[in-house]
Amino acid sequence: MLQNNVPEGWSQMPLKEGLDRVVGGGTPSRTVLEFWSGNIPWASVKDFKDGILTINKTEEHISDKGLRNSASNLIDKGKVLVCTRMAVGRSAINTVPVAINQDIKALYTNDRLNEKFLLYFLKHVQSKMESISIGSTVKGIQVKDLLSLVIRVPSLPEQRRIAEILDTLDETIRKTEALIGKLKQVKAGLLHDLLTRGIDEHGQLRNSATHPEQFKDSPLGRIPREWRITLLIEHIDLPKGQVDPRDEPFNQWPLIAPDHIESETGRVLEYVTAEEQGAISGKYVFKSGDVLYSKIRPYLRKAAIAEGFGLCSADMYPLAPKNTIDSYFLLLVILGEHFSRYADACSGRTGIPKLNREELSQFKVALPPIEEQKRIVSVAHLQDKRIQKEQSYLNKLQQLKKGLMEDLLTGKVRVNQLEEVQA
Repeated sequence: MLQNNVPEGWSQMPLKEGLDRVVGGGTPSRTVLEFWSGNIPWASVKDFKDGILTINKTEEHISDKGLRNSASNLIDKGKVLVCTRMAVGRSAINTVPVAINQDIKALYTNDRLNEKFLLYFLKHVQSKMESISIGSTVKGIQVKDLLSLVIRVPSLPEQRRIAEILDTLDETIRKTEALIGKLKQVKAGLLHDLLTRGIDEHGQLRNSATHPEQFKDSPLGRIPREWRITLLIEHIDLPKGQVDPRDEPFNQWPLIAPDHIESETGRVLEYVTAEEQGAISGKYVFKSGDVLYSKIRPYLRKAAIAEGFGLCSADMYPLAPKNTIDSYFLLLVILGEHFSRYADACSGRTGIPKLNREELSQFKVALPPIEEQKRIVSVAHLQDKRIQKEQSYLNKLQQLKKGLMEDLLTGKVRVNQLEEVQA
């Protein structure tokens, strides 16, 4: 039962009532070399990656002399550390003693608060901390505002149980993220093999060691005998002109810019019309099956297949495949290691990393017959589907965590109610 929106058996208080003390930090002088590279981990906001729960190592270390001759403080392990400047609201528990800098506060709890429960509370109110931060250049939350945050507090046993439930969910999230990372590594290796060894008529990767007769030498190394070295430009069309995105019907078409494409995955993150984006400068038209490639900062590997008509910014090339190259195979080439290395090397010669038309026209590719391209695409699709399946599961877990944090940390759902549902 709720009393004044506070669950029965819970209390509500400003955060300061659950703390014994708050400890700040500082930075030893950078000009004194003996203050640095010692044995003491020294935490700064750089160590608070988004989503982390614990800190067991830091990017920088200081010496005993550096600690003694600065405002930095050595924090006992097991304390809640929260960033109060720059990455405002990011928090973690240190699993080893660490010194901290001036952008971090260590929260020492009293007997009313469990450290893990406090950590999840801070994660839950991170956006609120960001919203009440002040500063014209570097945002920061004042300590008095941090300590004034209102927290609902159940008994210590219930706090620990809530933390355990959220810990379990976080562990599942971390394992899923790690699996996705491994699957992406497998995909990268598979992509290299597909684009250099290919798939035979039996659906198997060719092997130059066991079947050397199936391969030949080429300027790009050993390739299957049926493949040929050719200029990519001979198999694609580049745009010849631009349109005004304010005109009908173009203003109602989706406008894709590099920021709308996810690095390395070939995934479009969002579709927003030219009118909604307030576009006024000339844009390229693309059609279904074109490969949209970001020519600026090519090291980001941003490319995607168009699913219909639309516009793309002048920072992109809509590559229209001819009948000698499959759209998805073209995407694999553009996202592959060979093309990426070439684009990186070319773009390094300009002020803004960028691959121009002349350099693109000089790129050579090892091209299989169209039938084999389709076999290669089919194998790559299977790996993509597995990654997408795990990514979908991860998204569901993250949404579940967000909902559970809201419910459990406010008392809307009690631990016993949740366990009864799960039983």
